[in-house]
Amino acid sequence: MSNNAKSNVTRIGSVKIKTRDGVIITLSNVRHVPDLKCNLISLDTLEFKGCKYLTEGGVLMVLKGSRILLKGLRQGGLYVLQAFTTTSYMKKSSYKSSPELSSSIAWT
Repeated sequence: MSNNAKSNVTRIGSVKIKTRDGVIITLSNVRHVPDLKCNLISLDTLEFKGCKYLTEGGVLMVLKGSRILLKGLRQGGLYVLQAFTTTSYMKKSSYKSSPELSSSIAWT
């Protein structure tokens, strides 16, 4: 985390997100960290999986090829995802601390 604190990961699983235009995106290997006050998506991880992201005028877009996967609007220091969680599946994990998160966006 940005303050170098460590938090426990209690579960790992998948989350389905429905965008405002009705597209359902599945994020896998999602870590559940109860200490966090909001949900975060690592842009570094999305980039590693072949996505690109652009920011302009307070809008963040995550793209895969020419397809826009996710959009977020800047609020304070984070981008809030313009979508909502539809379902989630979490399995138990033995992780003791969360991986480093960088360049993250929040979602509601």
